[in-house]
Amino acid sequence: MPFNLARFAALRPALFHITRPANLESIRARRRLICAADLFTEAGEPHRVREPRGADTVPIRVAGRTVVVNDQRPLRAEWIDFEDGWDLPRLVAHLNGRVFFWPGAERGPNKYGQNHTASYERHGAVILRVNTQQLLATNPGAEPEFCRYNSGAPSPRRRPNPRGPHTFLAPAAFDWPVSRVAEVTFPGHVALPDDTRVRAGGTEQWVPLFG
Repeated sequence: MPFNLARFAALRPALFHITRPANLESIRARRRLICAADLFTEAGEPHRVREPRGADTVPIRVAGRTVVVNDQRPLRAEWIDFEDGWDLPRLVAHLNGRVFFWPGAERGPNKYGQNHTASYERHGAVILRVNTQQLLATNPGAEPEFCRYNSGAPSPRRRPNPRGPHTFLAPAAFDWPVSRVAEVTFPGHVALPDDTRVRAGGTEQWVPLFG
């Protein structure tokens, strides 16, 4: 059965994005999420697009504001099965060119997302929640691409860990059930719906991002 975006949005009505408190001012001003590659380029630091960040967050200046790019702690090259012609710098650039969401329901993301958001919230991150249908409607020209696993966190317990040109697939190329979508990504940037919510400090309270 061909992958159906409407069915996906019904099954996973909410999407969750991890960011840093320092980024909220810029996100509110632009009303969109912008991939790390574009932020690095705008900040005059394009060399960072292919550089693994390891355990370090990277503060940069974009449009007069400080923006903090998340670390890549779980990205371990020794656990990756690179497809032909790929290596860690190329994969890092591929990841940096996307905006990431964890799919789920209003109560929270899927299991991959639960583990990831809990880890990052302990380190001070904040979580954005958007309605899947509204995000798609707000970005009619942008087609999401899907991954079946946590693309930035290969696991030695789940061999093989392929990474390469088939890591993210457009809906027409995604041959698995809707329930197998672990990550939802948008190349470049994505505009946020007006009713985007934010949760900070590990609390259960979601408040409007745009006041």
